[in-house]
Amino acid sequence: MQDPKTGALWGQHSSGYGYWGIPERETDNRIGGDDDRVASGQTTSRWLVASFAHLGAALASEEYVGRALAHWPLAYNSESDAVSHAAETMFAALELERATGDGMYRTVADDCARKIVACQGSDDRYSGWFAGTPGGGAPAYAVVDDGLPGAALAHWLHNSANHPFAAEALACLERYVGFLRAVSDNQLNIARAYRGNSETWFYQYETDRDWYVGQNSQYLSDAWAAFISHRVTGSSEALAVGLDQLDWVLGRNPYGLCMLHGEGRVNTATAHHRYNTIVGQPQGAVPGSVFNGIVRFNARNDIPLWDLIEQGTPRYQCNEPWLPHNAYYLMAVSELGAIRGGT
Repeated sequence: MQDPKTGALWGQHSSGYGYWGIPERETDNRIGGDDDRVASGQTTSRWLVASFAHLGAALASEEYVGRALAHWPLAYNSESDAVSHAAETMFAALELERATGDGMYRTVADDCARKIVACQGSDDRYSGWFAGTPGGGAPAYAVVDDGLPGAALAHWLHNSANHPFAAEALACLERYVGFLRAVSDNQLNIARAYRGNSETWFYQYETDRDWYVGQNSQYLSDAWAAFISHRVTGSSEALAVGLDQLDWVLGRNPYGLCMLHGEGRVNTATAHHRYNTIVGQPQGAVPGSVFNGIVRFNARNDIPLWDLIEQGTPRYQCNEPWLPHNAYYLMAVSELGAIRGGT
């Protein structure tokens, strides 16, 4: 996906959504046919910078570090004050500092910490949420990356305990933990989707034809943020709220369903995946994958829904696996393992 000469990334490389079958028959791997996967557009990814820099340092690989450095000037915008940009940049900058030893990246990370703190807000209902930009009047709710700003700030504090800005950042993080606890103080112990003008159990959409998916990335990214916050603050509330979000995904929900495929006492009967076209694999199972998650019944009714059909292709909204869920699951349980191991 990366051009080695420019460091840029293709936006997508796909044959589209029209094909539904086993992977090896999607294309004949000969260029020029109707089944070609087409590369188009460009995108940037601060996660790519962070991961390649980390791999480069871990494996002593100049290639990985070089790819991270090539993409950095395309992905980092020093003028951006968006909380999502600052949070992602935080991880990229700290990993580049470790990989290169260049203190410039630490300066960038410190600036990101200040930008995240500047985005913290409050309203008549809750205090401690993060807006999209400084002074934003509502929480920057994100169904995928909801916990990212809090996790980034906690990660910075974990690496910057003696920094002059640490006390202010710590107070901000403690307010954020209070918000997570408050928005999760309900019958199901999960963080409700709060967007300032609305608070719902499950992601709100306008009509039943709209795109929407379950919130397992929200819960797992919130858990990740809570566990890092616990390591920094020692807060028992942070640990409890993190465990609550993780427990929901692993089976403490109205269906008693473990949404990590192949684990737990109850698993979904079918998955929304092209693997169900493989002979002898009608379930479409992707072992070890995390599904999108429980959704609202429809646009009007905020009650839990999971597709329980036993044959065929179930709804993508709840029953489809998605890599962001797995990524945040791994980050959350890694932090939990560090807490348990005292490392």
